[in-house]
Amino acid sequence: MIRPPVQFTHAHASHIHAILSDLVPMIGEPGPYNRLGVDSSSLGPTLMPVRQVLDGSEHAEVKTAVYVVTDEDRTVRYVGSVDRRTPALRRRLATHFAERRAESIRAWTRVGLVLMPEDFTHQKVLLCEGWVGRVLDPLDNDRLPCTGMPWTPRPGAA
Repeated sequence: MIRPPVQFTHAHASHIHAILSDLVPMIGEPGPYNRLGVDSSSLGPTLMPVRQVLDGSEHAEVKTAVYVVTDEDRTVRYVGSVDRRTPALRRRLATHFAERRAESIRAWTRVGLVLMPEDFTHQKVLLCEGWVGRVLDPLDNDRLPCTGMPWTPRPGAA
């Protein structure tokens, strides 16, 4: 059975918050004033153009987060994480773009964030990445961190 692509919506943001509530203290509900969890407006997850992240004009300060890469239609393409002492999202996305085939990242146009506390351990960030990936079932990941629940990459991923 073929799994349909997932679009990153407010319902998915709420599901992510519910799943991460035991791992991320004070995660609350997704919304415009919440400093943890899915970076959201009142309409749904906030998605910034990848080009603005790569040029440093958006999310330049991000050190610890799970990131969600989508296409223009909010279809989830990739889920990853950063966990550094210095801002790292820009560098991490640039690495993806340098290492992958052009056709596999052509659709990577938007980036959303699931913000983590900066004092989180690396293992907790990876666990959160694994759970976010299981909720969003990305098209282009070939693996996700272990959560104790299985996940099978999509055929042709990465």
